[in-house]
Amino acid sequence: MIAITGAPGTGKTTYANSLGLKVLHTDDFLHHEKQKRAAIITRVALEGGYEVIEGTLVPWVLRFMLYASDFPVQRLVIMQKVHKRRPGTEGLAGAINAVLLDIERDLRKKEIVISYGSV
Repeated sequence: MIAITGAPGTGKTTYANSLGLKVLHTDDFLHHEKQKRAAIITRVALEGGYEVIEGTLVPWVLRFMLYASDFPVQRLVIMQKVHKRRPGTEGLAGAINAVLLDIERDLRKKEIVISYGSV
């Protein structure tokens, strides 16, 4: 599975859809309770046969997935260049980076390939 994340407006969805693979969009789960989102998205991703998971919620999902015995992600793409600025999203970008920094060591231990991209 490929995981794609980044701040709002960086082209995550555009890039994910361009891969021609089955994509799970984490933004589709924003209506769920904040504390339950990562577990719900993880279950749907694993049971639904998704090849790509993308969105701003990916870092929290990855943190949840790290405790799974069979970690399904082989590659993480962090989209960096903001194309569309959205008012009020600066805090989310900081939170995404903080979670990624927090889990980076564990992702590298699992030999996850981490790359940076832009559309």
